[in-house]
Amino acid sequence: MRRLTSTLIAAAAALGSVAVAASPVSAGTPGSVTETAVTGTVPTSPANLQMVRLVRLSRTGEFLAVGKPTGSGQNYYMWQLKSDYTVDTSFGTNGVIDTGVADPASCSTQNMNNTGMICSSVRGLAYNEVSNTYALFINRQIGGTSYIHALNHIIVGDLKTGQIKSTAVTRDVTSTSSTNADTEFAGLGITAQTLSKEECTAVAGTSVNGTVLTYAFLETYSSYMLPNGSLVLSLSCNYSNTVNNTAPVTDAKEYRTSHYLALKVSGSSLVLDTTWGTNGRVIVNAADSGKCVDNYGMSPVTDLGITTMTSTKPYTVFPVSVRNRSTTVPSGMNYTTYEGCNTVGQSIQYTSKLYSITAAGKVTEALDMGTSTTPMFPTRWVIDPAGRWVSIIRSSTSPSSQTPPTYSAVRLVNGKGDTTFGTNGQKALDLPSTVTVNGASVSVNYSISGMITTQDEVLFTGFSSTSNPSMIMCNQAGTVTQTLQPFVLSLKTGTIDKTYGTGGLGAAATVLSDQMTFCGSSSAGATFVTSKGQPAYLRSRSATGSQTAGTFIYLWDTVTNATGGGDGGTGTGGATKDTGGEAFTGEKPFSAALAAAPTTGGSLTVAGRVDATVYSKAPARVETNSAITVLKASDADDLDIVTSTPKVCIALTTSVVFTGTGRCTVRIVDEDTRRVVRSFSTTVSAAESTAGTALTTDKPIMFGQIQTALSATARAQVKELAAAATGAGRILILGHSASLYGNEVSNRFISLQRAAAVKRALIAAGVKNPISIVAMGSKDMVSTGKSEAQQALNRRVEVFIFPVAN
Repeated sequence: MRRLTSTLIAAAAALGSVAVAASPVSAGTPGSVTETAVTGTVPTSPANLQMVRLVRLSRTGEFLAVGKPTGSGQNYYMWQLKSDYTVDTSFGTNGVIDTGVADPASCSTQNMNNTGMICSSVRGLAYNEVSNTYALFINRQIGGTSYIHALNHIIVGDLKTGQIKSTAVTRDVTSTSSTNADTEFAGLGITAQTLSKEECTAVAGTSVNGTVLTYAFLETYSSYMLPNGSLVLSLSCNYSNTVNNTAPVTDAKEYRTSHYLALKVSGSSLVLDTTWGTNGRVIVNAADSGKCVDNYGMSPVTDLGITTMTSTKPYTVFPVSVRNRSTTVPSGMNYTTYEGCNTVGQSIQYTSKLYSITAAGKVTEALDMGTSTTPMFPTRWVIDPAGRWVSIIRSSTSPSSQTPPTYSAVRLVNGKGDTTFGTNGQKALDLPSTVTVNGASVSVNYSISGMITTQDEVLFTGFSSTSNPSMIMCNQAGTVTQTLQPFVLSLKTGTIDKTYGTGGLGAAATVLSDQMTFCGSSSAGATFVTSKGQPAYLRSRSATGSQTAGTFIYLWDTVTNATGGGDGGTGTGGATKDTGGEAFTGEKPFSAALAAAPTTGGSLTVAGRVDATVYSKAPARVETNSAITVLKASDADDLDIVTSTPKVCIALTTSVVFTGTGRCTVRIVDEDTRRVVRSFSTTVSAAESTAGTALTTDKPIMFGQIQTALSATARAQVKELAAAATGAGRILILGHSASLYGNEVSNRFISLQRAAAVKRALIAAGVKNPISIVAMGSKDMVSTGKSEAQQALNRRVEVFIFPVAN
């Protein structure tokens, strides 16, 4: 392997990140923190149970917890903690509910499979204290011979007793253009519904204007519960006649639809609740709208003060960004004409809007946030004591831009912008865009997550966090250090309280995690605000270094004139809390600003090892950042290379490129019949090997959230890569995305746009080499953590340069 620089430091700015390390304040002063160990937070049976999700119940102040024993093939369990953080033994049997959903048996103790993917994870935990109902979402990755099959387990139960009322298993549709995956799944002996496919076809049909359904995904992160106990989910559907993006298409068309649906328990099954919305559905974007609509799957806040389905008050608020359908052929696509939502290489204008929706499913436009070159959306909503919805909106400035962003607060009254608060319900906030940390200027971002009441006003509080290292390697030993610090915001003055803590940030709470188990979700936490107005953080943690294992409560002293506080209320006894959230989710300010861009070294030319062998049998071991040829050019017309381990190796026309470490499994299949002609596996490691062609690569080119434009740092990297490509062979570009909201359709599109942006920049820099781009989506994440900071590490492009001989 050859690298242009020896240092791998990613530079990115992410929503909700604050890179400040305030000095601890003295005990007893506003912003000081107390750390206390609490016992009895985990049931004694089964043994070795570890929390992986924790959500606070707003009305009672109790907690819902999900976890599983250490080791592979273990079931997920659910339990409830009382407000004193001890297990409520009246919930379930002896305080615990067995969900019956287990890790795949192939999981490691770090909850990783042999391809480096997370075997299973909790994708959401919604609840409603009015209907005493919860919904738990567990995603499992089931490995077949050629495919990884994603299953969503939806478990609905009684919030008071824990009793499970219904368990549904659904399978997302990844492509309906081929029956290979369906055939393989049928042979696994697993019964699963295809709810996403059935819903897409029920709303838009099996085809749209000559296109076919290619992707259908349930967005479980954005789920919420209704006062009648029904469950609301969002769904994304993609129709296309461009299944193979490399094949020539004369009249390329793509359509993207989305809608919400409500499900209710009937017997032991989940069925459509036709009393909600229009026959159980709310259409966000129809196929014939002529628009492209992005509906961001943020864990919604719901007004738990609403106890009936007939209430006309807003029950939740969701953001969308609208853009025109494009008629420009996307960069890098082999189309003659095009119409759709793929805007690679184009200047885009988004119109960002907020919509309120009642408990019964009636939608009203709440606020038009304006037009910009990037989508705008709020962070987390908090309902103040007067029942007004408050949040912070970040400006449309690109996170990768050198210009600091600006912020505004938004307030809604009865589902509309509060014009008494500011123009169109918004008010500019005078918040510092940057702070100086260790001599460097660092971008600051803001989000609110609770409130503190005083005699004069309602203050809003949120948290900032940092993470070290900034790039987490799930397959390597090491320690992850996370810090958490609160801030207090006044909407009256539009500034943070600089007297709180040091410079406006409270003392840091520090948690250590083992890097490998961290990726497997071996701990959980929940933030909240106590009735005294104290920012609080309940967190489970493992024994790492000098840190002791257990569950700990971190309590920060509040402002001096506080009279109370909470997560948010309606003024009528109701309260709200993030229905699907946990500590370190994208809707809270738990993310780290990453290191400043490193100084890059000089350009290098390619003089790597060349292996001209056409392998019919795989070598026993190869090194990462290398490639081998497995097909002759003449055979490539009839045969395809397929890999089932995209985190480790990528299949090209005649070659296999090794980009990660672990076991690479490749199959050569007949292009027409899809019959496997031959298959092989090899071990990929960092150690040098004599087999394969050595490739030149560089540190990843990083992108901001929902961004496809190159930053100044990225442009400098491209310039260096262009110089290194002089006299070299072909170039492979891999585009990647984060997966914070689980929308793989959007993930693939934005990863393709990023790869295409780097390709255009290389060509503009004078590169004449053949360039191939691959959209990986979120298939090869370097960080599987749920925080914005962890997901920011995935927004990247990798470039591999082949020597001339290949």
